[in-house]
Amino acid sequence: MCGRYAQTSPALLLENIFSADIDNKYNREDYEPSWNVSPGDNVPAIVEFDKRVLSRFRWGLIPGWVKKTSTLKPPINARAETLSSKPYFKSAFRRRRCLIPADGFYEWETLQVPGSSRPIKLPWYFKSQENRVLSFAGLYEIFKPQGSGIDLFTCTIITCEANSVLSPIHDRMPVIVDRSCWDIWLRPDKELSENETKEILRPAETSLLEKIAVTKMASKHSKPVFELK
Repeated sequence: MCGRYAQTSPALLLENIFSADIDNKYNREDYEPSWNVSPGDNVPAIVEFDKRVLSRFRWGLIPGWVKKTSTLKPPINARAETLSSKPYFKSAFRRRRCLIPADGFYEWETLQVPGSSRPIKLPWYFKSQENRVLSFAGLYEIFKPQGSGIDLFTCTIITCEANSVLSPIHDRMPVIVDRSCWDIWLRPDKELSENETKEILRPAETSLLEKIAVTKMASKHSKPVFELK
């Protein structure tokens, strides 16, 4: 799964990378950088409405048909293999796809300590070897809380089987959409074919990512301490 990631790129840079205009509901200052994006946070995402925009979504998907949220734990991840069959994600997969930019993401390796019954968890940070912004495949929904009159935009990150860089640590990884597939992924008027789905929702090439051990986890506004190479 992908439960923590970093997104420190300023809004203007994301606009330029994704050829998007900023959503007119927000200012660039609304997009605060974070070294430790957590479930429930408001995160930047790229979507196609009447044009391509950089907007903000709450991380944790709530479909528009949900009636009661008090007991709901909005999923932060959706498995690529079941998007077209699970009712919770099916509609969004067909028409409400987005890209979620990230500098990198974290996973934890479980290690057994000799002489201890309690394992420890070692955090690792995965980023582009070329220090490029990653584009996670995402879905979004528009939920209307009763009585508020304000639409709530929410999102989830799609995961797939881990590639060989991640598999020793975790069996899943976020889907990272190749730049050549951005246009087709974002089109709200197009359902993906089986071949297109397979091409986009696959593990990243092993040459894309590098992993770095983290000796001290980040807070939202402080960079984590990475192990020296």
